[in-house]
Amino acid sequence: MGQIVYAFSAIDDKFWVSESLSLRRRSEFGINVYEFSFLFYLGLAYGFIQIGEQQFRVMFDTGGFSRWVPSSRSAANLFPNRVKYDEKSPTRTSLEKRYVASYSGKRYEGNVVMDNVLIAGQFVEQFPFVEMICCSTNVDANVKHDGIFGMRKPPRDRKRLEIFKVNLIDHFLAMGTVQQAVFTFRFCGQPGVREFSWFVNGNLIFGGVREDFHHLPIVYLPTYQSKQWTVYIDSILYGDVVLCMPCRANLDTGTPGTRVPVKPIQKLLQNSVLEAYDAGVLHVPFQSLPYLLPITINMRSHAFILHPEQLVRQVGNVYVFAMEGMQDASENKWLIGISFLRHFHTIFDQQNNRVGFAARQRRMCYVRVNDFSHSFFLGQLSGLNIQRWTALHGSPLYRRRDAANSV
Repeated sequence: MGQIVYAFSAIDDKFWVSESLSLRRRSEFGINVYEFSFLFYLGLAYGFIQIGEQQFRVMFDTGGFSRWVPSSRSAANLFPNRVKYDEKSPTRTSLEKRYVASYSGKRYEGNVVMDNVLIAGQFVEQFPFVEMICCSTNVDANVKHDGIFGMRKPPRDRKRLEIFKVNLIDHFLAMGTVQQAVFTFRFCGQPGVREFSWFVNGNLIFGGVREDFHHLPIVYLPTYQSKQWTVYIDSILYGDVVLCMPCRANLDTGTPGTRVPVKPIQKLLQNSVLEAYDAGVLHVPFQSLPYLLPITINMRSHAFILHPEQLVRQVGNVYVFAMEGMQDASENKWLIGISFLRHFHTIFDQQNNRVGFAARQRRMCYVRVNDFSHSFFLGQLSGLNIQRWTALHGSPLYRRRDAANSV
């Protein structure tokens, strides 16, 4: 059985790094493993892929299904500081289909195209995606990814979304690269992770489950009405206070924090040392840290416990909590992001319409930058024109974060 592996990492709270491990090797299980890099910025993981002759940074998002990158046909002031897909790509095929979508209150419009994609050393011929042309407002220039590749399937009754029904794992299956419609995320966090990030590094694997990434047992939950990736969790508790029972939750690798409906947030504020900050953010005063209680997530017959020191990260003099309140009072689903997912090896099993959760194995979790030479990094970027990349974005090895981009 083949597997495709992405490894992603961050240095500390001042720098990020991307390390290319785009090579084929044998794992300790005798499985061929393809490794490539994610890069880290503002608490999310992005990976390099190649479309046509260009390199892009994309976020792999289990909370969405659309796939898009900005187009060279867009206005100069739209999608600033992003690589734009060249409409003159020699391998581009336009399907002449208009695509409209809304994200975070913004309206996007684009055209459906197909082009050759190189991802983790794997070539996917004529992969469909959207070249995004218009946006109702200016996109945040501080966002460092170029586009998004959704990792869930769209609703079955939406004909205009048919282009996304065959997703990336389906393409790998059709190519014979993998034999199982399974992919897994492992975000390696640690107590005291600071500033922008809930994690330090991690892996995305297509086609199988690495046994050395977790402790048994694996608890599997069926997807709700076969909707990816929504599950019912038996209960979530703060100390002995029941926040929800049962809890319908979307699993979203594209969201740094975990967003919680209004009623559980009210219970939390009434029964804890937490305080509300702007825009639903919760924080713990320094003097109250010893009184913070654990979170217990009950799934089937197993209880996963997130300890107090794992539920906060320091941002300046503030200790931000892993949960934040939703702005929509009518929303009753939890949105579980990286602040919770970093404690699990999460198995997205499309083949059997289920999601598996296991306690993350910390052994072999952290990647040291010094383990990889700069010459190896520059030589393995899968056809990347280093001079062109450096001219556009600066050194691909290190870049200082903008200190103004605080939480």
